[in-house]
Amino acid sequence: MNNRKLSFSGSHKDVGQQVGELYRTWGRTSVVIPPSADMYYAEQLSTYEKYFPEYLQFLEGVALGLQVSKDDMIRSCVTAFLPMAFSNKEPHKCSVFAIKSGTKVFVGRNYDWREASEECSKLYSVDYTDKPECGFVALTDLATWKMGGKPNPADFWIYTDEAWNNHGLFMCLNGAPDEGHGLGLSSGHTIQLIIEKCKTTQEALDLLYSLPLDSSKIFTIADKHGDF
Repeated sequence: MNNRKLSFSGSHKDVGQQVGELYRTWGRTSVVIPPSADMYYAEQLSTYEKYFPEYLQFLEGVALGLQVSKDDMIRSCVTAFLPMAFSNKEPHKCSVFAIKSGTKVFVGRNYDWREASEECSKLYSVDYTDKPECGFVALTDLATWKMGGKPNPADFWIYTDEAWNNHGLFMCLNGAPDEGHGLGLSSGHTIQLIIEKCKTTQEALDLLYSLPLDSSKIFTIADKHGDF
C-alpha cells in the first residue's frame, strides 16, 4: 500500500487545491451534477454551511485545482451522493470488526465492491497546518462503484470510506440499508466531519446523533480506549 499513499497538507482550501490538481493529472476535467440537483441544492448547501463549513472551503480549493467553477463544484458534491438523486441501490454491505487486546485496539474490514477497486484504492493522510488537531489518515476506493469494465482514472474521486485520527478514533461505513432517503450529509462526509472534530467514541456518537444524514447508515466506531 505504501506506493499507493497520498499525502496532503495545509488549510482545508489548500488541501482541496492539491486534490483538484491531482484529479487533473488523472484526466478529470469536470464534475458530475445530478439532473435533479436544483431540487435539493439550496437545502443541502444550508446543511453543509451549518454542520461542515470546512468542507465547503475544501471544495473551493478543489475547484481551483481542477479549474472548474466553485458553484459547479459545490453543487455537485453536496447533491451527487444523495441516494435519491440517481436512484442508485446499494445491495452490498461490508464486514468490520473491532477488538481490544491488552492495551491495544485492532480494527479490520473487507470491501464487498468489485475486484477492480482493490487495485485503485488509496491510503491518504491529511495534515491541516492551521488546525493540526483535525488531521487524519483514511482509506478510499476512489468511488470506483460502477460495475463492468476497468475503472477510468478520470472518474476517480477521493471519498472517505473509513478514517482514523491522531486521537485514536476510528470510524467507517459498513453499509446502507437503503431506507429513509432524504436530504443531509453523505456517509463519507459524515465520517470526515466526525474524525476531524471528535476524540472518543462517545463524542462521535453525540455528534452523529445531532447530524442530518441523507439516508439510514450502518457505521462502526472505535477509540483507543476500547469503547466500540
